[in-house]
Amino acid sequence: MQINLERFRKYLDGFKMYVEMMSETALLDLQANKFFMSQEGYKHSIYNKAQSILDYKNWSTADIGTGSISRKVNLAINASENLVFKQQRIHFKNKINDNPKLAEQVLYNIYCSNKDSESFDEAVNFFGGKYDLIAYLFFIKDDQKYLPISSSNFDKRFALLNIPLKTSRNCSSSNYFAFINCIEQLRKLMEAHYGFNISLLDSHSVIWQLTLADEFVSQMEEKNADALLSNEVNDLIHQKGFQASGYSGKPKKQATPIHTNGHKVYPRNRFAALNALFIANNTCEIESSHKSFIRKNSDVKYMEPHHLVPMAHSDKFSVSLDVEENIICLCSNCHNEIHYGKNAKELIAQLYEKRKDMLKRVGINISLEELLLMY
Repeated sequence: MQINLERFRKYLDGFKMYVEMMSETALLDLQANKFFMSQEGYKHSIYNKAQSILDYKNWSTADIGTGSISRKVNLAINASENLVFKQQRIHFKNKINDNPKLAEQVLYNIYCSNKDSESFDEAVNFFGGKYDLIAYLFFIKDDQKYLPISSSNFDKRFALLNIPLKTSRNCSSSNYFAFINCIEQLRKLMEAHYGFNISLLDSHSVIWQLTLADEFVSQMEEKNADALLSNEVNDLIHQKGFQASGYSGKPKKQATPIHTNGHKVYPRNRFAALNALFIANNTCEIESSHKSFIRKNSDVKYMEPHHLVPMAHSDKFSVSLDVEENIICLCSNCHNEIHYGKNAKELIAQLYEKRKDMLKRVGINISLEELLLMY
């Protein structure tokens, strides 16, 4: 299987860090990890419920045309939660009503024959190329052999790993079983990397979570860099003789990024951050009357530097974002509100209006809409 192994291992390390941080326990077994199961365990519950509803091992050819098969499958589909789109559930019912007996023959063949490829393509011919619907019908037959699918989402994840498989608009038995084989190969790589057993369904869930986990780890690295900057500014502010200078009004070349835990992080210049605080006279740029305490071992009011255009998006620009024109002086409360508050967009918009012309002068060209998407 063609894959970028180095990138995959980086994602796996990020996923492990993510799960361990969220669960506060070492990742030794996916199904024993409460956080992982809180996020992905619902698939196991759906499978078990659907299996109980179907009871397909007790079906016989005499059931075809009686309506019992379609009723059971319809109930199992209603238990699918987010694994089958609502429109496809409705489509399923409509196709059943169009030709009940043929529909039950198709469903019977899925669950009671050993001709997987033939029964899959037969289902495609009858129900149409509704990939998540048909994949779900197979998944609830046996989760050790089959999986649900969200084709566009998995295509994105495969692309990140340089896996050439495309599933979107390719609903067929050959494509579906290529997808299953791909997840199986990734499962084996996961087991070798982590050193514990992983089920086919859980490996499917890990692939689903990879980008979320990677984004989380990246955000943590950025937060750590910001926290380090605040500490460095705090140390620097105690030193006598620092003289603030005004805004340069000129673009600045990007610093060379560093790599930590497989993620690229652009370093922050503590002197630029401190200069930005002094330019603002160490008052909150949301509201100058906001109160704060006096820093230990100094007579300077405590404020925090904040990059309006986040440093994590440095790759989108040809110039440095670590310039005074992009560094805002904020009280601790406003800084946290921008990151976690309900009214964050209003605060960001307020700061953008104050800084947009200054940003342009240093080569940071960005609209408010683009900026808001970064938070």
